[in-house]
Amino acid sequence: MTPVAPRRVVILAVLATLGWTATLAVSLGWELSLLRDQVLALGRFQAQGAFDRDLSYRLWNAATGGVYASAEVVEPNPYLEVEHRDLDTVAGPLTLVNPAYMTRIVHGIAAKRSGIVSHITSLEPIRPANAPAPWEREALAGFAAGDTVHTSVVTADDGAEVLRFMRPLSVEEPCLACHEKQGYAVGDVRGGISVIVPLAPIAAIVAPTRTASLIGHASVWLLGLVGIGLGALAMVRLGARLETARHRAEQTDQAKSRFLATMSHELRTPLNAVLGFSQVMEQNLFGPLGSGQYDGYARDIRKSGEHLLGLINDVLDLSKIESGRLTLEDQPLSLADRTQDALELMREQARGAGLRLDHDIPPDQPDLLGDPRALRQMLLNLLSNAIRFTPTGGHVRVSASVDEHGGQALSVRDTGVGIPEDQLHKVLQPFHQAPTPRQRGERGTGLGLTLVEAFMGLHGGTVEIQSRVDGGTTVTLRFPARRSLAPSPRDRPRGGPENRPPAAGGDPGQHRTDPGIAHGARARA
Repeated sequence: MTPVAPRRVVILAVLATLGWTATLAVSLGWELSLLRDQVLALGRFQAQGAFDRDLSYRLWNAATGGVYASAEVVEPNPYLEVEHRDLDTVAGPLTLVNPAYMTRIVHGIAAKRSGIVSHITSLEPIRPANAPAPWEREALAGFAAGDTVHTSVVTADDGAEVLRFMRPLSVEEPCLACHEKQGYAVGDVRGGISVIVPLAPIAAIVAPTRTASLIGHASVWLLGLVGIGLGALAMVRLGARLETARHRAEQTDQAKSRFLATMSHELRTPLNAVLGFSQVMEQNLFGPLGSGQYDGYARDIRKSGEHLLGLINDVLDLSKIESGRLTLEDQPLSLADRTQDALELMREQARGAGLRLDHDIPPDQPDLLGDPRALRQMLLNLLSNAIRFTPTGGHVRVSASVDEHGGQALSVRDTGVGIPEDQLHKVLQPFHQAPTPRQRGERGTGLGLTLVEAFMGLHGGTVEIQSRVDGGTTVTLRFPARRSLAPSPRDRPRGGPENRPPAAGGDPGQHRTDPGIAHGARARA
């Protein structure tokens, strides 16, 4: 998988944000458009209702020949020219209210109560005040051409939005009583009734839905932005992890290349010695095999074989740990005993290097629950490194302590050349070897500290390294408190000050060792 560059992630995030915003904008616009259509539909419904009401009143009035009302309440219609328009009765004077007059009266009442303004008009009105407005005249012209309804939305003079609605009035038989003299026949379009409906009250009805839609879309938009941001952040982090993994893979590949080069040297050198010395012995170049000159060759062959065996064991151990196939065989271990055994194995090498080798294990040091082979291997690796990088006359000491949490610390300190600060974070990496010209013997394979860290990981512990150039190095193994046990009585005297091992060059036989370990030490030393 190819890592995504941060700049590309930013571009993708911006594009996703724009796309998401556009999608939500389209959705919001569509929903607001639907709400707008609802407002207009309700406005048309109200206007149509007002028109149907007026038409019903007119038809009833015309069918009954008009309605007489008290002349004290209703002013006589000056434009109604019919006999018996006004009557005097016992109850008082009456005046005839024709359909058009009644429609105007109802329009006035409705305008005051609901704000809906209706107007009856015609191109040839009997009453001049019924003359059409420009938009009504345009609608009447359309009715003459066959239109059946006129609807428009405009802004009134007061700034309010209104719906203008108008439908035609066709002449029916009862209408001829008033309009036959104008030349109209049944079915002719005599005029129309217009209705103006304020949209603000209707918009107020759907306003909560509109607000909820705005809030909902805004919330979804913000959630989408959060998702895009989190996705972009995850991509950046993933890219960083992939880049780190790629870098580590490259480093591992380079380290393995260096390791193979080192291994080829480490393998060829002892193998050449084995083959060369064995060939000399096979050909009896210095006489029969019983000759004393062959003793040195035999020792060199044995040392070369031991070196090869140790190298192969390190590689196999590391492979098992990395694959998870190596399991610990936990046992109660005395740090004093195990340290003494490791020192016995390394004492001859330290004596040859002119180094002082000892340990400082308190007599009350708790036993450790751990794997004996792993602990032995860690001590030997640390002691081997300390001896290799400590000049003649130096000092290597192993010490132990208990921390405040009950965990145990096992340290190997030397007075050697130290490790450069820029190399401290690398020395635990597989196959890495700190560059230094001042070391004793052949360069190692770069697996010693790696194995130490791996074994400590299996024990649930950690490795700490403190070093200063020309000031020595201290490597501390820290075991968790759950691996601390009560010290065994038989072990306490061995770690006491009176039984600490002497300096290199003393008599190693004075110190008690585990029988199995001591036998191995004598066999290999």
